[in-house]
Amino acid sequence: MVFYTNPWACIIFALILALHAASAFLKPIFSKLCVYVNICLHIALFVLLLFIGAEMLELAVLFMGSLAFYISVSYLSKKLCERLSDREDKA
Repeated sequence: MVFYTNPWACIIFALILALHAASAFLKPIFSKLCVYVNICLHIALFVLLLFIGAEMLELAVLFMGSLAFYISVSYLSKKLCERLSDREDKA
C-alpha cells in the first residue's frame, strides 16, 4: 500500500476519521461544518493518492473504511442519545 508511505495521506485520513467522530457528537450547526470540511478532505485525499501512484483498489479500501467508521460512529451516537433520553423519561 502506497498510502502508508506518505505522511500527508496518513494525516489527512486521521483528520477525516476525527471529523467523522466529531460530526456525530456535536450540535447540528457544527456537525454540518464538519461534514463540509470532511468532503473537502476526502477530495484532497483522493487527489493526493492519485498523485503518489496509489491503485484504485487502495482508494476504494480507504474510502470504504471511512464510510464504515462514519456509519458505526453515527449508530453509536444515536444509540447513546436514545439511552440518555430513556433515562430522562424514567426520572
